[in-house]
Amino acid sequence: MMESVPSDGLAVAIDCGGEYLSVALASYRETQSGLEIVPIDSFLEHRGHRHADIVLGELAAMLARHDLPKDMLRMVAAGRGPGGFTGVRVGLATAQGVAMGLDIPFWGVCSLETIALNLRHEPGLVAALIDAKRGQVYAALFEVGKNRELRCVSEPEVADPDALAAKYTERAAGRQIHFIGSGALAYELATDLDEAVHQPSALSTLDLAIRQWASSGFLEAGMSVDPIYLRRSDAEIDYERRHGKGTGSG
Repeated sequence: MMESVPSDGLAVAIDCGGEYLSVALASYRETQSGLEIVPIDSFLEHRGHRHADIVLGELAAMLARHDLPKDMLRMVAAGRGPGGFTGVRVGLATAQGVAMGLDIPFWGVCSLETIALNLRHEPGLVAALIDAKRGQVYAALFEVGKNRELRCVSEPEVADPDALAAKYTERAAGRQIHFIGSGALAYELATDLDEAVHQPSALSTLDLAIRQWASSGFLEAGMSVDPIYLRRSDAEIDYERRHGKGTGSG
């Protein structure tokens, strides 16, 4: 690992835990007034679950568009999930591979938190929901403060969408909740907002990762790859059903 990590430079993020592939590039630097993050470029495309074939190409093209050599990168980030098992694994493996190849840190963040960041300009409660299929959603409830900071008030879980909405509504005690994300759209819980609010954004992934990394003192070792899995994979569930072992969840 490099001897020290500069407090300024470039960083990239990959998010492909759902049906969208998102890649982002930004610069960061510490100033007297605090951490400054400047988005440079981003890519977002609906890919279903076909991410692996283009993610590295899009990353390379992004750097080439701005005539930036890859050795200027100081950190690589990715969404840790929850989300589609294959997509989460592809994103983490790709980001970790890039980090290892360039000998720079990797940082992973919760994919639900990055979706909630889409509404950080509106103080209040935000429920981030990702479609988990099989009639369930991955979800977490956040509160956006006056300074646009996020505070998790209900930890990530996998649950029935209607039961989850009732739980969050009770928790809100009369306050409005914005329901966003693919899970909110899939089960008709979505607040009537712009479509982009419900989509994942690697720019949000990158922003959150850089801030967490900076809070660690730009830890040169980065963080270990630790995916967030709230339920067994569909393949495992189907295997148990075929062999009479029940469904279960985790």
